[in-house]
Amino acid sequence: MREEKKKDELRVPPLPPVPPFSLRGGIKDLYSYKHTRFEGEYARHLWKIQLALIFICVLLVYFFYTNRPASPPTPPASSSLLTLKTDKASYLPGETALLSGASQSCGDVIEFYLNTVAFANITLVSINATYSYNLTLPETEGEYLVRAESAQCAESVQISVRNQVCAPGELRACVRSDGCTGTQVCGSWGWGSCSIKRICVPGERVTCAYDTCNSGYWICNECGTEYGNCINPNIKKEQT
Repeated sequence: MREEKKKDELRVPPLPPVPPFSLRGGIKDLYSYKHTRFEGEYARHLWKIQLALIFICVLLVYFFYTNRPASPPTPPASSSLLTLKTDKASYLPGETALLSGASQSCGDVIEFYLNTVAFANITLVSINATYSYNLTLPETEGEYLVRAESAQCAESVQISVRNQVCAPGELRACVRSDGCTGTQVCGSWGWGSCSIKRICVPGERVTCAYDTCNSGYWICNECGTEYGNCINPNIKKEQT
């Protein structure tokens, strides 16, 4: 008996039991692990805790996907697929404006609007085609927006309707606020700004022949448009 007892004492003690949450164990150890009374109660409810954790994870995933920011809407087709232009920017009241442009895969019908009022439509013979239209403008002066729209595209251009106060290219003399005399040129928008042509720097002096024996100088005027008479400060006489 003593020898058997000694042999039992010399045996290697058994390894400690594997806890339920270890990587080597798991839920299957719930059925083979010998627990104390407290540990047994804990292990008996462990599957409920694990199911609750799984349920919480599922809720978090669901919440994440259902509350994702909405994807941005698909942008409309580029307006460059439909072009619109006029033959000039400014017109007389009642004048005819030539509208022209091209449509690329934008539909077969183009509607035209003057501000918000529809005035015409064009049916294109092919998907990729050019178009033109003669628009009679209103008799009232003002700024107007001409718009072309199709099923997928839209484009617009702004034009001015105004009475012409002068003939394009016409010239007239003018006086600026600083008192300098200049010239105005008539353009498509009426008279342009008063501009001057400078030939010298105001106050600049240039040597000149005062007489056969003496020299003098010219002085550029305040506007820089011309020189004054040839003068000599030593002779109290001016020579033109």
